[in-house]
Amino acid sequence: MVRFEECEGADGTIGALWLDDPARINVLTIDMVGTLVERLTAWRDRDDIKRVVITAAGDRGFCAGGDVTILRDAILKNLEVGGIVDNLAEDFFESEYRLDYMIKSYLKPVICHGFGVVMGGGMGIFGSSEVRLATPRSRFAYPEVSIGLFPDAGATVFLRDLDVAIARFFGATGALINAADALKIGLAHHVVAADEDVVELVCQADWRDRLVASTETIEGMPDSELAQVEADIERELADPDLTVEGLRAGLDTIANVSRWAAQARDKAEVGCPTTVGIVLEQINRSRGYTDADCFRLEMILGAQCARRPDFPEGVRAVLIDRDAAQWHVDWDSLTREHVLAHFEPPWPENPLADL
Repeated sequence: MVRFEECEGADGTIGALWLDDPARINVLTIDMVGTLVERLTAWRDRDDIKRVVITAAGDRGFCAGGDVTILRDAILKNLEVGGIVDNLAEDFFESEYRLDYMIKSYLKPVICHGFGVVMGGGMGIFGSSEVRLATPRSRFAYPEVSIGLFPDAGATVFLRDLDVAIARFFGATGALINAADALKIGLAHHVVAADEDVVELVCQADWRDRLVASTETIEGMPDSELAQVEADIERELADPDLTVEGLRAGLDTIANVSRWAAQARDKAEVGCPTTVGIVLEQINRSRGYTDADCFRLEMILGAQCARRPDFPEGVRAVLIDRDAAQWHVDWDSLTREHVLAHFEPPWPENPLADL
């Protein structure tokens, strides 16, 4: 569920939203997406609402991602009959991407509190917000390589704007991004204490100055993991014509530098080969795209992944049975033609054509 509240701030009314399913680390459902869109639409059109804060209940994390187990059930129905009899997966992708694009283009400041675990759909809300707050214990990731999807929910926009080698590394490996690295790559803008009441903080007239001051004096910050391997990533993964084979070889070299880099390499190696191929093409194509173009690309990729078996297999392996995934297309059988097929629109008009 989603809770909301209107708080009186020093310079007007502040809209506050809480994702509220802490037992599941606030996993995002299609109903929650609908509630967020409804409330953001109402507040957008009111002059008295000065800004919006999005946070979450519990202390484990802001959001662990979308409810992909439900999507898996719908996809398996479709695969069983060889056609679309349950459109939940595409409906969810369209609703989620519309929400993220709304946040990205919102005409009032949206402040997101990315504490604890922030992944998948949580990254979509967080990364689309104008002001992004981490805590020293925040852990961000694009983990889609492990479940046979692709970095989505606006990840294309963020990866488009990163250095291409760094974008390839994070997109293809699902590497954990700590608070120091989030600041370093611009994923987070400020860091606040883990027990900070961000709604109360943002109600202050000088809230931006307070955020700067908090970031400069925060305690308990981790060391940057990326700083240890950044030069190696730049050397190994910057080739404009980088292939999947080249990326795997580069990750093997980078893995020798630190344990964190080795863990990232291992995630990619046991992850979905098709995802890795998609990520390379996704980042290359997005370089000249507008924000709306990026979301439309994700809609195509999401629809195509929902028509194939790797995504439901990855969800089964990681979230249900917790064993090794048996990918439909492995490293030896992965072809560029297979990857490019995911970029072909499966309908006459993109559902997000009106963005």
